[in-house]
Amino acid sequence: MRTLHLVDVENLCGCPQPSESLVRATLERYRRSMGVRDVDHAVVAAASRTAFFVGLAWPGARVRVGRGPDGADRAILDSTDVRHIAKSYSWVVIASGDHIFAPLVKSLQGPGLDVEVVAPTRGIAQDLRRAAAPLRHFDVLYDAETLGLAS
Repeated sequence: MRTLHLVDVENLCGCPQPSESLVRATLERYRRSMGVRDVDHAVVAAASRTAFFVGLAWPGARVRVGRGPDGADRAILDSTDVRHIAKSYSWVVIASGDHIFAPLVKSLQGPGLDVEVVAPTRGIAQDLRRAAAPLRHFDVLYDAETLGLAS
């Protein structure tokens, strides 16, 4: 059966306004390390500027635009229907370290889904860490443009 990937791209990038090259490198590494297959589905949430980069980096992913504080988080949560997910997928990966996803992890585990959390090593909320089983650490990449060092 298919896997559903729910990805908060700015969280995986480790910054609120990642460059196009950082978004591309982060999503490529995520897809490779998670073994994303053509039959899998992905919902990737980002701020409007970053969402354009996501569309270029992951063709076929459903890109959700978040606005305001926790906008990407809410965009992911608004796109989830636990009953539909339980019928359509066998495995769900939540790629974020934000605490807001702890209740979602628990509700997805209720119908017997396998749920994995992928989060930055230094950026996972304690309640999400407690809810997550298993938890995979994702080291944040950095690039000169995002750090403001590009010439």
